[in-house]
Amino acid sequence: MLSPFLPLVIYIILVGVFGCALAWRSLIAMKTMSKWRILGACSLPLLACIVFWTLVLHMHTHFNGWPENIQDHLFSVALERHREIQEYILTLTFGVAFIVAPLSALLVWARPRLRPLLNYLGIFYLAFLLLALSIFTDIAPKGYRDWFWD
Repeated sequence: MLSPFLPLVIYIILVGVFGCALAWRSLIAMKTMSKWRILGACSLPLLACIVFWTLVLHMHTHFNGWPENIQDHLFSVALERHREIQEYILTLTFGVAFIVAPLSALLVWARPRLRPLLNYLGIFYLAFLLLALSIFTDIAPKGYRDWFWD
């Protein structure tokens, strides 16, 4: 019997392969691209990465290290707001990466005159890869990862 999550997993893999292909294409063309547009294309994933790591620092200073278990009811008001901001920005970034960017890539690819804009989507996916490496690997401290994935 097939898992009900199989189509979702296949879609995530396809978007990942598509994003890597766009990222590779944009690496080649990066020297001819506008620096301001490059900054604009990677701003959302980089902002999400910054918020992710600043929450790591905020929690570490709030708890004076990493306790055995981090309970949300022990959060200060500022830490709770920081967590809500991170949740919102990560949701937005992953929504753009898995819904908006593939759809806009199909629309841009359909118009030959707009195809150079695909390079900027590749820049977005390069920055998104940095965010994904921060979240899904063991780069973040263990105490924070345990809380994040609970």
